[in-house]
Amino acid sequence: MLDQLIQDEISRNVKAAVDQASWSVQECFDAMRRPSVIYRPTITQDGDMFIALLGPDLQVGVVGVGETPEKAMQAFDLAWKTPASTPPRAAGDGR
Repeated sequence: MLDQLIQDEISRNVKAAVDQASWSVQECFDAMRRPSVIYRPTITQDGDMFIALLGPDLQVGVVGVGETPEKAMQAFDLAWKTPASTPPRAAGDGR
């Protein structure tokens, strides 16, 4: 009876360890699929804020801004997934 209890406890501990390892591997794979990891935007600091930029400038590039480089990268990831807005046309533009 004691042997069975020990085996059951070992089985639960092994299953918990395997579940944790699987979760950790999945978390790593998810992190590697982030747009900020794949496209590697340039990180610059402007005063007390960090800017993650992919593109020629802030107007046409994909931009993320945050208090830390990580927060700027998170904002970049969100901006990457957000559809671009089209600027309003000027009167008489004709396009």
